[in-house]
Amino acid sequence: MKSTRKPFCKDCSKERNKKDRENIRNRNIRWKYGIEYSDLLDMYKSQDGKCAICNIDMDLFYQDGETKHTVCHVDHNHNTDIIRGLLCSECNTGLGKFKDNVDFLQSAIDYLEETINVD
Repeated sequence: MKSTRKPFCKDCSKERNKKDRENIRNRNIRWKYGIEYSDLLDMYKSQDGKCAICNIDMDLFYQDGETKHTVCHVDHNHNTDIIRGLLCSECNTGLGKFKDNVDFLQSAIDYLEETINVD
């Protein structure tokens, strides 16, 4: 039997795909972090769209041609799942590499301060 459903025109298909992506994004945010998109948007606005550590301008989501560094990541405590803020990819990865350990980070700061001007 032939389908009676009409295909979408290009513009309608693009709009439908956009809405599908938004729904998936919102569901993923809710599942992964337990917050709504509006909560994420509020955090983004409260940080003026900047990384909480390095202060670089960030976008909420990937745009065509952008690098990972310019897109915000939800930083959270892995033990408590409490959200701390929004970070760029580089800062988020950096905290992860130091295992969120303040002593390790302080040692790295001390090391840099001791060696930064060594010729």
